[in-house]
Amino acid sequence: MKTPTITVDGRTGCVFEGEQPETYCFVPEDCLLPEVEGVRVLEGDYVRSRWDLRNMRCNDAGEGQHLFPKTQNPVVDFNSDLVRIFLRRIGGAQYS
Repeated sequence: MKTPTITVDGRTGCVFEGEQPETYCFVPEDCLLPEVEGVRVLEGDYVRSRWDLRNMRCNDAGEGQHLFPKTQNPVVDFNSDLVRIFLRRIGGAQYS
């Protein structure tokens, strides 16, 4: 199944489960590298884009400075309450 994309603040990307329980991460497409088994996050680009910080602030993840995605767990259902809360917090998400 193809990972759905969304657009946030004019940037297209994907949403993945975060490394911490019940968290989510938006990752812009220019921070993802397609691979045979899925995608890999270009961590340097992801950190420079500051989405690691923004994702941390948009989740109830507790203390921490960065939040990284689990790319093996893309979000394909945007109807769960936690995903909807996350999307509302990151603001202006548009589905593709």
